[in-house]
Amino acid sequence: MHLSSLDGSSAPYMDIFITPTPNRQHQHRLTTMLYDKREHPPLSALFIIRFPHISSNISDTAKYNIITSQFHRYRRIILWSKDFVYRLAALLRDLSSKQYDMERMQQQIRRLGHKHPGLYGDCTYTLITEVITELDGLNLVTHS
Repeated sequence: MHLSSLDGSSAPYMDIFITPTPNRQHQHRLTTMLYDKREHPPLSALFIIRFPHISSNISDTAKYNIITSQFHRYRRIILWSKDFVYRLAALLRDLSSKQYDMERMQQQIRRLGHKHPGLYGDCTYTLITEVITELDGLNLVTHS
């Protein structure tokens, strides 16, 4: 594993970024965030299609299940709730740019949130509200 942060204590490994985070007792615990190598040079300069357009010739169920699969992926990988919120909002933004129905996507996120109460120690309503708020703050111009 190659350490690659300014202080040498954090590192990307496969699709996670591992970093120590101090807690209230000033002890460090490892926190993970999603690491996407496509967000960093040289891959950030490439045009990469990550998700199908809503008009593609696959079922709507399969298209919208992208949200379910990514929700579970993020839930397993990401220990930092702010990164989880950001990644879900960015996913909705990206799918919205491909003409996915925003209301349907938000309903799906709410259903998933209710199936996993207490995710990150927050109530489901708070977490979903944070995703919607983050989505409002994201730039709607996306990589298609």
